[in-house]
Amino acid sequence: MATNCRKSLEQWELMQSEARVVRDATVLLEFARTGQLGFLALGASAQEVEDGMGKPSGVADSAARMAAYSDVQLGQSPSGIVGLISVEPDPFTGLLVLPPPLGSGMQTPAPGLEVFRAYLGRQGLGLESRELYTPGEFWWVVPGSEVSMAFDEQGELQTIASSDRDLLAW
Repeated sequence: MATNCRKSLEQWELMQSEARVVRDATVLLEFARTGQLGFLALGASAQEVEDGMGKPSGVADSAARMAAYSDVQLGQSPSGIVGLISVEPDPFTGLLVLPPPLGSGMQTPAPGLEVFRAYLGRQGLGLESRELYTPGEFWWVVPGSEVSMAFDEQGELQTIASSDRDLLAW
């Protein structure tokens, strides 16, 4: 009986882990589709972000205020309006942390290029390769949401972001 209980506990833990991975991946896939990361959208106020996320884990003030919540970075205008939403998994492990209420708050694998292509394809969407910031550097962009993504040579996600320069008013 003890062996069956242990096996059941291990199965339950595995299911919980799988559910967490699917939930966090779905948040990113929907971000690519809609441009909204959970409740976070471009144009949100600093107060709305703090009400939903609490205090950031780190803040850098430069041309624009950058607030970090685990692997989520938010760029804000001087008036506190969100003009950049970016998620960057750990470049060495490919794992990311989406803090609650956006995700599980635990490390999970980031979906790769082929997962994004398949998910967006099922939604009737595609990806376009565009030279956005630096000559010779191409990003994948989802037409409609205008979310941009960078992947390494193996198709592992490096960055997924949505921005509006008018909202940032650098």
